[in-house]
Amino acid sequence: MTRLSIAAALAAITLLSFFQFPGHTWLQSDTQIYAPILEHLRNPAVLRNEMLVLGPHVSFTLYDEIAIGLRSLSHLEFQQVLALEQICFRGLGILGFYLMATAAGLARWPALAAAAVAALGANIGGPSVLLWEYEPVPRGFAVPLLFLAAGLAAHRRLLAAAAA
Repeated sequence: MTRLSIAAALAAITLLSFFQFPGHTWLQSDTQIYAPILEHLRNPAVLRNEMLVLGPHVSFTLYDEIAIGLRSLSHLEFQQVLALEQICFRGLGILGFYLMATAAGLARWPALAAAAVAALGANIGGPSVLLWEYEPVPRGFAVPLLFLAAGLAAHRRLLAAAAA
């Protein structure tokens, strides 16, 4: 199995996990808060008297700065921009699971199967955090980067793991 076929399989798993199961949502929960804040940060005249956006808690974070920058460059709506980011981050997390599986000694096909099972998602007990967030929210972008960092560290790629 070549690197290209592994990349294609990981991309397919990522897209299946986004479009089928566990899927994705918009304006179901936390994006009801983040979407107006992002709209106001992009254009301060929008919702200027809305109490929710007067003291945004995501101002000057990578989450909002990247989303606003990508929206300006692509002319897409925030829903599409954040969905594309969500697909990318989910793919990086699935890659992290694949790397952890190969570091544990699994061959490529079983490692892909392990990554696919992980892509099905699970609840993390205690803080009620999902393995894969349904909505494009900051924690849904941060948690997959932790999986990627763990996979990179398992392969002794410590500088890349630190960057993730």
